[in-house]
Amino acid sequence: MKTLLFSTFITLILNAFSVQAQPDTTVRRVLIPSGSIQLDGMLITPRHINQPVPALIWLGGSGGWDLVGNYFKDSTIFYRYYMEPLLLSKGFAVLYLNKPGMGRSTGKWQKQDFLARAEDANAAFRYLTTLPGINPKAIGMVGHSQGGWIAQIAASRNPDIAFSVSLCGPSVDVYTQTIQTYHRLYECQGMQGKRLRRKLRWKKRELAIGGIAGKVFTGGEAGQWARIRKYSHDNILTALKKPSLMIFAEYDAYVWPEYNLQHLQKVFQNKIPAHLETYVLPRGEHMLHQVPTGCVLEWNELSKYPYSESLQQKLVQWITHAVHIE
Repeated sequence: MKTLLFSTFITLILNAFSVQAQPDTTVRRVLIPSGSIQLDGMLITPRHINQPVPALIWLGGSGGWDLVGNYFKDSTIFYRYYMEPLLLSKGFAVLYLNKPGMGRSTGKWQKQDFLARAEDANAAFRYLTTLPGINPKAIGMVGHSQGGWIAQIAASRNPDIAFSVSLCGPSVDVYTQTIQTYHRLYECQGMQGKRLRRKLRWKKRELAIGGIAGKVFTGGEAGQWARIRKYSHDNILTALKKPSLMIFAEYDAYVWPEYNLQHLQKVFQNKIPAHLETYVLPRGEHMLHQVPTGCVLEWNELSKYPYSESLQQKLVQWITHAVHIE
């Protein structure tokens, strides 16, 4: 009885927080079947709308991110700022999807490759299509960082997805993006010239050893690195047919905008199709704050810097146009 009362109390607290943070919405935790596992999600739907609403699915980046847990811990977290205030007021529903092993999700994200992650995203899509309050023809994918790859893979494999958005997601292959990340990290630590080149050679050897180790020890992060390190995104980019938006950030230390834009031009032989739009956030970093330099890398430093209201506006305008809502 005490356990039940305590659980009820916690639920009421979380619901009160959610309603306060998101006026005129309903927030609920959901479990979504995907093959042999269950995926933890948090679904926010607008109230007082008497017709099925459009929806977007938020896909996080690499590593062990608990999207739902961080949502409640930090009311200023970047995906709340960019996904919610304007889109919820436009009548969108938002589903935040935790990877396997995060939050209440079963399974292990470390054992997945990108196609498995994309299948999880499409399982979330199929779940939303079963809900009477969701418009099944107006569901899109929004992915951040590694999630940008996943959103586009899912959209390329599912013709019923209405749109995809990649926020600071690469167009280049995994290995290139990883080396560029370490390159910028070492530069920010003051390395240059021969010292920088030597450090990068050691990192490449370390990554090669990690790829070999991951084939033996398949359950951890080394195992995932072995699965994804040779991934190339080129065929996915050319397979996308629905409206797609790729947002890069000028000072992104992890996904270099200029290099990724050049790679897009190469993939499409300098003729990027009209349905694929790109935008670079001035002074933006990987979590879409606006910063003074490209070397603001520490998470605890980012809160000092603002988000971009203009990018927030661009996202809502682009997404509402993609599903023909004005």
